[in-house]
Amino acid sequence: SLHAFDVMHVCYLLITKCGAEKYLESFNILSILVAALAHDLGHDGYNNTFHQQISSELAMTYNGISVLENYSAAFFVSNPP
Repeated sequence: SLHAFDVMHVCYLLITKCGAEKYLESFNILSILVAALAHDLGHDGYNNTFHQQISSELAMTYNGISVLENYSAAFFVSNPP
C-alpha cells in the first residue's frame, strides 16, 4: 500500500537526516524499515472509529478498544516470523 511506503520513507528520512545511522547497526535499520512496511498488514483500510460505529466483527472481537492495534498485535503473536 502507498501508506506503508510513506511510513517507511519517513522512517528512512528520520534515520538519515537525524544521523541515527551512526548509532544503529545495519540490522536495526533494516528492522525499522521492514516494520514500517508491515505495520498495517491485514488492515482493511478503515479506521478504528469506523469499526466502532458499524460494530464490525473486529470491533466486537476487541470490544471497540484500539481495534486495529489489537488486531495487529494478535496477528503478529499468532503468526510469528
